[in-house]
Amino acid sequence: MKGYCMLSRGSEVIEIYKKMKEEGVEIGLVTDNTLIFGLSKSGRVKEAKKYLGVMAEKGHFPDEVTYTSLMNGMCREE
Repeated sequence: MKGYCMLSRGSEVIEIYKKMKEEGVEIGLVTDNTLIFGLSKSGRVKEAKKYLGVMAEKGHFPDEVTYTSLMNGMCREE
């Protein structure tokens, strides 16, 4: 996931996230933050914001990494 994030490949990041969920992998805060980072970096901030609700439903709450990723993504938007 992180590799695709570094390449700003948001679609691939989402595919890996979905595959992990399908296979029953426990999605933790680090994975949630990686997803939000990848989407924000690839210019998909609105989509990244949607995952904040998904995080909260699982009991994972945004931290400084989450918010930094979102802010960086918003700064890249034109």
